[in-house]
Amino acid sequence: KAGWKSSEINNFTFYRSAFKPDSISLLSIPDINYKGSGTKTLIDGQLAEADINNTNWQGFKEKDMLVILNFKKPVRISSTILNSIVNVNSSVFPPSRIEVYGGSDLNNLKLLNSFEPKMPAQKDPQQSIKYEVKFNPASISYLKIIAKPVKKLPSWHPAKGKSALILFDEILIN
Repeated sequence: KAGWKSSEINNFTFYRSAFKPDSISLLSIPDINYKGSGTKTLIDGQLAEADINNTNWQGFKEKDMLVILNFKKPVRISSTILNSIVNVNSSVFPPSRIEVYGGSDLNNLKLLNSFEPKMPAQKDPQQSIKYEVKFNPASISYLKIIAKPVKKLPSWHPAKGKSALILFDEILIN
């Protein structure tokens, strides 16, 4: 209205996760410096700050991240999103590959889809990234996610030949 002053504008981003698992099991041991708050770090609905020194990240370097999510009642899903961060200077890279399996029986899971994220360039800035793996809608009771770290950093990197670190803080299920 005439004579009214506008307040400051704030922007917020909201992310949807339609389903929360009843339980989560981490079948691989996180890096000693990136344990987060245990398995709940990945499903607590809280995104970590875009800073690799934040204690809410779970990291994996030498071994794959392997997580199993269980739903007591089957859910129909068509995508998962892993919230991550990349910091080339600190050897924090995207995973080389993400695989998503699902099914009604833990011993007979089927590959729903896999995804190979684009690798960063030498001068890329630190950034938060959401890796979405889409698949045909499936009714599942168990969801298994595997994220594989880069085994050898590129020749242009100061730590060339060493393993990269992958960091995650949230899994969104839709």
